Amino acid sequence: MHYIYLDKEKAKEGIALVVAVLEEQNKNYKKDYGENIVEFIGEDLPHYITYVEETDSVREATEEEKVARQQIALEDNQVIIDNIIYTYDKQYQKVIDNKIVDKTIKELIEEGILTLEELKKVKREELKTIRTAKIQADIEMHGEVFQVRDSDKENFDDIKLMLDTGEIDYSYVKNWILADNSVKPFTAQQIIDVWKERTKRKDKIFLEFGQLSMQLEACQTVEEIETIKY
Repeated sequence: MHYIYLDKEKAKEGIALVVAVLEEQNKNYKKDYGENIVEFIGEDLPHYITYVEETDSVREATEEEKVARQQIALEDNQVIIDNIIYTYDKQYQKVIDNKIVDKTIKELIEEGILTLEELKKVKREELKTIRTAKIQADIEMHGEVFQVRDSDKENFDDIKLMLDTGEIDYSYVKNWILADNSVKPFTAQQIIDVWKERTKRKDKIFLEFGQLSMQLEACQTVEEIETIKY
């Protein structure tokens, strides 16, 4: 802890003119250094300071105060929020109610930052992501919930291979790990049923994706694109 004694008038200007730095507090600093002295207690004196008249003390200057005194300057894409300087992308973001938020798609189009065709590409990728999630979503069959992600396909293929080679028949019982990580017995037929259901669902999802893609291609406005949903 340090006891730092500063020129008060300079402190009012935001300037730290140090008169003395002590390891122990000088309770008579006004007498020893003069009435025009203010005390700061801390490990280190802030680079930029502000004098507080009400408490006759010094604290670290806020970012707003630094800017007002021209001690620092903000870039065109910088803003002060809760005494922190944030840098944001003015093309794609804006500041509303002291928060940095993304511009709406409509604003990006109107400002010429994004074209309608580029927006369609973004929307198409969004639809693809949803399509993949739908295809790989759990399936509920035979009173249980099965995982049918791409990474699970090998497990189903193993059962199909053993059936095709005659190593097992459709009544063969195998313990299967379910979506909740519990293990329960199912016949080979029941397991094959699950992947068949996934295949049927996948075909339906791709059909819907194709229809949405054609609708998207025909869109002429942002509003029309925003109405397209899986």
